[in-house]
Amino acid sequence: MNVQLDKTVNTKLQQEIQARMVAKNLSVAGLEKKAGLRMSAVRNILRGQSKRPSAEILQAIAKTLECSITDLIGENSEKSSTSTSEKKSTVRLEYPDVLVSSTQVITKLLEDKERQLSLHQVLDLIEQVYLYSSRNTQDHHIDMKFAEWTVERAI
Repeated sequence: MNVQLDKTVNTKLQQEIQARMVAKNLSVAGLEKKAGLRMSAVRNILRGQSKRPSAEILQAIAKTLECSITDLIGENSEKSSTSTSEKKSTVRLEYPDVLVSSTQVITKLLEDKERQLSLHQVLDLIEQVYLYSSRNTQDHHIDMKFAEWTVERAI
């Protein structure tokens, strides 16, 4: 199945659903079925006919696409003056050795599972493991259970 990105979608929600469907190689009908939604629930969102889908529908879509509702709808820029990229850039690299170890662990786990993710996905995994290990372990060593869980959740 070759799922194409529809260039006519224009809201953040529509764009995120569409992009994540492509990444998971899911059709609209496939997403609706896998999420346990009625036929046309996702289709109506993508066509702009459902401008305010219920929380239950968004939760089912997010769960199936393995993301959060916030990932789908994004931040409201009117409510927050700091963009996501600006927030991420405020994370300081305090432990370069933890970053190197995080990179090595994530790369090895992905190789072992014979999975290839996008560069953005891999960097996100590395960042999650780095942040967790540098904040939640006393000796700043990589928590392998957390790293494995993070990779499993992403693939």
